[in-house]
Amino acid sequence: DEFGGPYAVCKERYIDEEDLGLSEDELKDDVSEWYPTSFRQFEFDSTKFWIRESSWGCGRLGSSVWPSAIAMGLLLIKEPKKVCSKRVLELGSGVGLPSILCRYELGTKSILATDYWDPVDLFSSGGDAPGRSFGENLYFNLCQGKKEAENDHQKEMVQRLDWTDLDSVKSVIEDFGTPDIVIGSDLVYYPHNLEPLFATLKILMQRCP
Repeated sequence: DEFGGPYAVCKERYIDEEDLGLSEDELKDDVSEWYPTSFRQFEFDSTKFWIRESSWGCGRLGSSVWPSAIAMGLLLIKEPKKVCSKRVLELGSGVGLPSILCRYELGTKSILATDYWDPVDLFSSGGDAPGRSFGENLYFNLCQGKKEAENDHQKEMVQRLDWTDLDSVKSVIEDFGTPDIVIGSDLVYYPHNLEPLFATLKILMQRCP
């Protein structure tokens, strides 16, 4: 399939696990062990990358690429100066498409992908919110399966962010530093999340230059 306008185009297709060029050890993690997965390859201009999708969470929140993430990617491709050489923080990253583009195509100084997930895994807690495998999958996608280090490096790229806990928001900023720009797409699924989102944005914008 193709999406986009006259200035930017995204091509996508489903691919097999064997096409990723990853070893068996690189592919093996809690997500692949406990959840069904599929892989979609995306091409924005000269950059090709894939995203692993899964099936956890109420309404598949954060488990697959939504059209709004593709639209955000097309916008960033059209206007790369918005993020080039900047510290970028993404809210509601899901499976990470805009953050991946920022990291591999758009020349950001650094990128932090954030989202909410339950501290324990869904299959063990029985809750509706995605568990910690959500964050593991997001990191897997951002690294394109090449996990570069252990927890310290992962924390530099992916962090859990709870909009209802403002101390959590401040802690993320203290770890990452002041972002130059905050991005996000299709952030609110439930109306009761609007107020916490606005409170989070207020803190982030106060800290942005």
